[in-house]
Amino acid sequence: MDYQKAAAELMEYMRILQHGPSRRVQEVTQGEMAVLGYVSAVPGTTPSELSAQFDLSSARIANILNSLEKKKYLIRSHDSVDRRKVFVSVTQSGGQVAKQRKEEIEKDMADLLHDLGEQDAAEYLRLMKKISVLAKNHQ
Repeated sequence: MDYQKAAAELMEYMRILQHGPSRRVQEVTQGEMAVLGYVSAVPGTTPSELSAQFDLSSARIANILNSLEKKKYLIRSHDSVDRRKVFVSVTQSGGQVAKQRKEEIEKDMADLLHDLGEQDAAEYLRLMKKISVLAKNHQ
């Protein structure tokens, strides 16, 4: 097998899937949605934790946080002891947006898995789990 060619093919399929059925016109960018989802799951996180989590520069994280704050989807608050430390939390409307988007993506993926059929869907999940474990071990 030509693994280089297979990798290129896989990357193309992943690109299609990333921009596939769950790709609707959104007021929140993909990067903003990722940050919003993470902050929803890990309330009180810091910008530096977000930077490390997403492997983005502090400037890029600051831009994303500014945009989400302007949209009233999150708030930043200062530590009462160390005013230099900032915590990021999701607002009620930000939490609703994150929850709604997650549900849309899960529904779209469920529809795709259904279209694959039970056997192929189970095989796809098995392989994705295996690839995830392998990828984690290669880090």
